[in-house]
Parts: sequence; C-alpha cells; structure tokens
Amino acid sequence: MNQFPSSQSVPSANPERLFFALWIIFSVLTALADIIAIVRHLEMTLQILPQTALGLAVCLPFGAVAILLRRRRLKRQAARDAFLQAMARLD
Repeated sequence: MNQFPSSQSVPSANPERLFFALWIIFSVLTALADIIAIVRHLEMTLQILPQTALGLAVCLPFGAVAILLRRRRLKRQAARDAFLQAMARLD
C-alpha cells in the first residue's frame, strides 16, 4: 500500500450523484403517488399517511449512501491537497 496520498486518485463524484438522484426521484415519486391516492380517497387519509412515511423511509438509504460517498471523497481530496501543499513548501 502506498503511503503518499498524491499517488491515489480521488474517487469519482458520479456514484454519489447517482445515489442523490435516486434519493430525490424516489422520494418525489413516493410523495406524488401518495398525494394522488389521498386526493382520490380522501376518507382513507389516515390509512395512507403511514404508507407515505414507510415509503419515504425506504428512500433514506439512498441518501445515506450518497452522503457517505461524498464524505469519503472529500476526505481523500483533503488528504491529497494537504500532501501536495506540504510537498510544494519543500520545494
């Protein structure tokens, strides 16, 4: 394993963007579907709302993965930048 951060590439932002997009799309579609269900069946609102909460809870792992991927990428970027700045000071 190489100890120098500059020799490692910083992970791509594409996977985190994908998970953020999935999180947003699934959340919006879940909310939209439940709003349509409430409008069509107003008397069943109290039965539909727990399903909405469950649907949004199912979407949360996508957001959590996106946040973890971003955190990992930014940590590696910061380590790489700090190493490069230290190397620049030595010159």
